[in-house]
Amino acid sequence: GEGMDIDDAPDDMGDGDAPKVDLAEVNAVARSSAASWKQDCEQCLERLKQHPSSWAFLDAIPGRSMDLSTVQKNLESRAYATQDLFADDVRAVFTNTGEGGLDGDMARIAESVLKEFEQDWATLKTRWSTELRRVVP
Repeated sequence: GEGMDIDDAPDDMGDGDAPKVDLAEVNAVARSSAASWKQDCEQCLERLKQHPSSWAFLDAIPGRSMDLSTVQKNLESRAYATQDLFADDVRAVFTNTGEGGLDGDMARIAESVLKEFEQDWATLKTRWSTELRRVVP
C-alpha cells in the first residue's frame, strides 16, 4: 500500500498535551504585578531608610554615583523597567566601587545595611515568583 506523505500529516500533531495558559490572565497578572512590584520596591526602600545607619547613604556622597535619594527619585519617575534594575542601584549605594570607595567604618556600616536589604529582597523575589506560578503552569 501507499504510505502517508509528510505533507498529509495533521498540523496539530504532538501538541495536544501542552498545558493551556490563559494569556489574558497572564497579562492581567503581569500588569498588576508591574504596579505592585513598584509599590513593593518603594516599601522596601522605606524600610531600608529606617535602618539606623542608612542616614549616611541618603544623600549624594562625593565621588559616588548612587545614593538612596537618587534611587527614590528614579523609582518615583518610573526610571526602572524591572525590579532588578532597582536592586542593582540599591546595591551600588552600598558596594565599594569607584573613586569614592567606602573604607573602614563606612564599609562596615554599608555591609550591615546591604545585608538587611538582601534579606528583604529575597523575601520579595520569593513572593513575586509565587504569584506568577499561580497563573503559569
